[in-house]
Amino acid sequence: KTSGLPRKQVIGSGTYLDSGRLRNALSEITGVSPTSIHAYMLGEHGDNQFTAWSTARIGGRPLLDHPKMQGIDLDKIYEKIQRKAYVIIDAKGSTYYGIGICAATIAEALLNNTSQVFPVVNYVESRKCYLSWPAAIGSDGVEQSFDPHLNAEEEKKLQKAVLAIQEATSKYE
Repeated sequence: KTSGLPRKQVIGSGTYLDSGRLRNALSEITGVSPTSIHAYMLGEHGDNQFTAWSTARIGGRPLLDHPKMQGIDLDKIYEKIQRKAYVIIDAKGSTYYGIGICAATIAEALLNNTSQVFPVVNYVESRKCYLSWPAAIGSDGVEQSFDPHLNAEEEKKLQKAVLAIQEATSKYE
């Protein structure tokens, strides 16, 4: 509202960087290129983000069916992703390179009308708020927002994120 822009033109990096970190971690486990792994961190970047494990895919098949994912502690992967920024800050002093690449990729999608799908902050009509959610980005901003089919546990985590976002933004209405 404050920007005066149409909803589809309000985009944030959200969980895009952490989703990339997730795909890299899964690549190390499975031996499959991160670009061939479709997995997202969703919700609110930070404390209320979650991994949408039930929607994760490799080659059109559920990620969790991959033989190298058997017996893997999913919570440890999640915690590794959550801590990754702090590890990078301790080593380099900041995380601006990673987010810079994400911002450049989003800008490229906007400028070149690529319709590429990213987990970025966008207005999700079904949730009545902005949250980090898969969306196709083109020259007009968000062209489409996609509702992944979450399981019951993920839906609870999403609802927690939505409530946190709505509470944080309510003071600006």
